[in-house]
Amino acid sequence: MSRDEIFNKIKSTIDKDLEEEFGSSKYKQFKGTLFNDDIINQAIAYADDLKSRFRKKYGEKCEFYPEISVSSKLADPNAKPDTLLGIVDLLVVDERGQIHYFDYKTSPKPYDKFNDVKKKAYQYQLGMYGKLLKRYGLNYRKSDISILPI
Repeated sequence: MSRDEIFNKIKSTIDKDLEEEFGSSKYKQFKGTLFNDDIINQAIAYADDLKSRFRKKYGEKCEFYPEISVSSKLADPNAKPDTLLGIVDLLVVDERGQIHYFDYKTSPKPYDKFNDVKKKAYQYQLGMYGKLLKRYGLNYRKSDISILPI
């Protein structure tokens, strides 16, 4: 897909989602102010840079799998809810077949500036994703949290 096709796809998806969320009359009042062309281009440039960094770290032939749903029934049959669900933001399979998984958090500050409680909650989330991935027979080597800057 070309950069222009990606841009147009993102823009039309944002327009559609916001119009559905707010209704066409309200959406027309602020169309273009929340997600203008510059913001979309910055997001694409960030994604391109991230992809380049991952290819450099994990190999040119690494494969990307975004938004992987994982779930498992809980051991306690009386538990309510009885299923643990999650969405792994990005799963990367490197050239050796090793799995790396990532979760993105949107924040104006870097991860190392988060308080300990927030860091532990995110580490727990990643640990649960790892356990769920293992139940699918996918063994991972490392997990990371990446922060998407606003």
